[in-house]
Amino acid sequence: VDRSRGANPLREREDLLREAERLTGIRDREQLVAEALKALVSREASIRLARLGGTMPTFRPSERERP
Repeated sequence: VDRSRGANPLREREDLLREAERLTGIRDREQLVAEALKALVSREASIRLARLGGTMPTFRPSERERP
């Protein structure tokens, strides 16, 4: 991909954007990209948290207050 001409990388993913619009109902591209980034960050944070599982064998969860 030649980016020297100021090509918009999102145009190259038009089919993916249209599918995301169809699935989410979000028509505003800026909002759609923001939601996609939030989902990506959430997914990656979950993966990192899962990788930590079992790395603190002496950890004891605190008692939760129940209503």
